[in-house]
Amino acid sequence: RQFKQEVGMTPADYVESMRLEAGRRLAEDTSIPLKKIATDIGFHDDIAFRRSFVRRFGTSPAAYRKSFGS
Repeated sequence: RQFKQEVGMTPADYVESMRLEAGRRLAEDTSIPLKKIATDIGFHDDIAFRRSFVRRFGTSPAAYRKSFGS
């Protein structure tokens, strides 16, 4: 409860947020395969990563990379 009061989200939501931010940066700045990014940042698999990414950013990691990747 204290964490949520201080940070404004649950610990689980915070961890997911940090993972997604790391995944977003890696998708944008590297050519690492998205499946590898998903497991490297702590998701069980690329499907879980994709679902969370779409929920947070409104687009898939692949579409994001195509639009914003280097």
